[in-house]
Amino acid sequence: MSQKKIGLLFLLFFCTIVFVACEKEMSTDDPLPEERERTVFITTNSNRLYGYNAETGQKTWEEQLSGDFTGSPVIMGDTLYLVTTTGRFYSWNLRNQLPGVTGTVDNSNGLSMASSDTTIYYMGGNRLFCLNSSADVVWSYNGNNGASLTGVTLANNRLYAGFGNSVHCIDLDGNNVWVASAGFGPVTTTVKANGPALFFGDDDNNMYAVDSTNGNVLWNYTTLAQVKSSPLVYGGMSISGSDDNNIYCVDMIPGTGGQGLLRWSLPTQERVRSSPAIHVPTNTVLVGCHDYNLYAIDHVSGRVKWKYPAGGLILSSPTVVGDHAFFSCYDNFMYCINVRTGSLVWKTNMNYTSQSSPIVDNVTDEFYSGVSGMSEF
Repeated sequence: MSQKKIGLLFLLFFCTIVFVACEKEMSTDDPLPEERERTVFITTNSNRLYGYNAETGQKTWEEQLSGDFTGSPVIMGDTLYLVTTTGRFYSWNLRNQLPGVTGTVDNSNGLSMASSDTTIYYMGGNRLFCLNSSADVVWSYNGNNGASLTGVTLANNRLYAGFGNSVHCIDLDGNNVWVASAGFGPVTTTVKANGPALFFGDDDNNMYAVDSTNGNVLWNYTTLAQVKSSPLVYGGMSISGSDDNNIYCVDMIPGTGGQGLLRWSLPTQERVRSSPAIHVPTNTVLVGCHDYNLYAIDHVSGRVKWKYPAGGLILSSPTVVGDHAFFSCYDNFMYCINVRTGSLVWKTNMNYTSQSSPIVDNVTDEFYSGVSGMSEF
């Protein structure tokens, strides 16, 4: 056989081997995952769920809901979940925006939910519900003495929630651990946990701290009106707004006689029902107000660093991620503000009002809870 023919046969053999090898490699590879954008999610008073690009404010999602939802959804892995006031359970894949499991469960109160691993918790009527990711009820807890007017908090391997005039502590199997009802009025703020203590506001005009192991009151601080702003607990302080047109910062350690020790208070022009959030790098407290302003306050001194004037009252609790604060307003707009400068990054017209707190899909997080006043710390 000639040298030329041998060369051609060798080349043909080599190409065949390469082709087969490449074909085999391609057949076993998983397909590339869809791109997942950093997205801000919020619900509106028109029963819609919107998603906006966190960097530009461009709308990327719009879903019509059956029923209302005024809190923050939860995100676990690649999936976003929420339960509406009509008891409709929704889930969406965050990579491709396709709906996942849907179903009908007991009605939600439409407020913020909590999650752990593949378990979802929400409040409805006078009950706390535990669901798996397939919308199956794992257990429910009966609050007995009143309707749930708060979100649910997961901390210390316990669940904490307000029912009527009481705060309940429930274990992760749905069993009662304790009930605290030391003369409270209706508890309408979400309970916040910090180490051995729990903090919440009350319609009896007080900010409270109770022992997380037994519910005993550690201290209370009395304002001049109802406290419907869920507290921010950070740096040894509990910070809440009040319907008496003030923001209060109270030391976590009680003063004499079990009274909360006031560190500072800040007067506003209207009531404060937005829940504060924190920008840790600058120790800046962010909170909205019915006077149309988003306040940026020095955590230590209570000094106003800047105010951003929105176009309507702010019920939404700001969500702080990186150097940006996201919040909705009753002028139908969603805002993104630079926390360091107080300048507008973007705003977008949602066409509807909203009192919900945004939740940000950080893309890299495996799971986190949609808590009113969500912030990174």
